[in-house]
Amino acid sequence: MVKIIALKLLKNDLRHYLVNSSLTLLVLVFYFKYGFFGWFHLLSVIFIHYSVLTLDDWLEKKRPFPYYVLPLVSFAAYYFPLITVLAMLGDVVANLRSLTGRNNFILERIEGLGNVFIYVIPFTLPVGLNNLKLYVAASFFILFADSFHKIGHREISNSKLMWLSGLTFFLLVSLIFGTPSFLFLTLLTAILLSLLPFKLIKNKFYSWAYSQIWFGFVGLIGFYYYLNFVV
Repeated sequence: MVKIIALKLLKNDLRHYLVNSSLTLLVLVFYFKYGFFGWFHLLSVIFIHYSVLTLDDWLEKKRPFPYYVLPLVSFAAYYFPLITVLAMLGDVVANLRSLTGRNNFILERIEGLGNVFIYVIPFTLPVGLNNLKLYVAASFFILFADSFHKIGHREISNSKLMWLSGLTFFLLVSLIFGTPSFLFLTLLTAILLSLLPFKLIKNKFYSWAYSQIWFGFVGLIGFYYYLNFVV
């Protein structure tokens, strides 16, 4: 019985990670821009992302502690201790509502900042902290993406406020880092049109599924533009 439960949990974790495998692709896109930082860095980022996704379920009390991620986190911490610590702290911030037992709009917005430490810093930190544009653009875009990811998951206390704040972050990043070019307008239009299903899809499962696909799609568009035209 214990083995069956363990296999079920492992299967769920692997499925969860495969759905979010676009994160690994973003790391590779980053490498094309800045050069390969080595296999230890790539493996550390992959292990961090896998561990965080699994630990999310534990922090949300959906599963027992996943002890098998400890070697993965230890590997990353050995080679990149600062990156690993920041990512783990980011995971705590990203789960504030579960940890505090409270659910409000302010906590939902603060949680979005935790994603910057999980999905941006692990593969941008080797470039250095002196490139302010890199972190401002990434933070605004992550907060925008997190807004609609939460909307798709139906993890919001106020739909109108989340839509408003998400579009505000998108407007800010567009105004600050946008260019009057055909490429930018095309990408801008694609992202805005991709938001329509969040209003049209009523079924909770389909909404969740679309948010997963959307997160990868918009992430690739955003990081492609910002690595080639922003940084």
